Amino acid sequence: MVNYKLVYFQSRGRAEAIRYIFLHAGEPYDNHHVTEEQFSEIKSTLPFGQVPVLYVDGKCLAQSVTIAKFLAGRFNLTGADDWERAMCNSLVYGIQDVGELFTQHNYFWIKFDGDDAKAAEIYKNIRANNIIPMLDRYEKFLKDNGGQWFVGNSITWADLWIAEFLDHKMDCLVDPKLLDNHPLMKDHCARVHAISAIKEHCAKREHWIF
Repeated sequence: MVNYKLVYFQSRGRAEAIRYIFLHAGEPYDNHHVTEEQFSEIKSTLPFGQVPVLYVDGKCLAQSVTIAKFLAGRFNLTGADDWERAMCNSLVYGIQDVGELFTQHNYFWIKFDGDDAKAAEIYKNIRANNIIPMLDRYEKFLKDNGGQWFVGNSITWADLWIAEFLDHKMDCLVDPKLLDNHPLMKDHCARVHAISAIKEHCAKREHWIF
């Protein structure tokens, strides 16, 4: 049996979609949480000085999308052929472009520090200029593929990544109406979060920070 150890903070952040992959696959792993103080102590030992990292039988793999792609390949969640694998990558990188805007504008730190007015203004702009246009595109991608999954005829890591991204934005950003005008996306997000292991995990994380 392979020993997997995922190292990140006790938060969703850049690790949660990776956790979804483990949960859907039913693969055991050490979901290791570090504090800010502990992270400072190990930072110099990490490949890029960042978390998450995944230890696979002691070998360290960094970068969240790379980790997710690696695990998806091991757990048969990358599609049926080269084209589907490429489509998974395209969809994940496309939604990551929007997600990175929150980091570029320091959204989470501003919200965590209690400046709700400034955070709300940042979110309002990203929502109008980036999130809604992205949802329009992804609604069409989903419709063109039959409406249930984004790639092929079964769930892939792209579905898990996208659903976690949207759940994160609706929950952490308190935007429960975000998907009201995108019914296929709304159903898709609910479908992923109805997976028993993911549903159970989500019920236990209410106290987590972003």
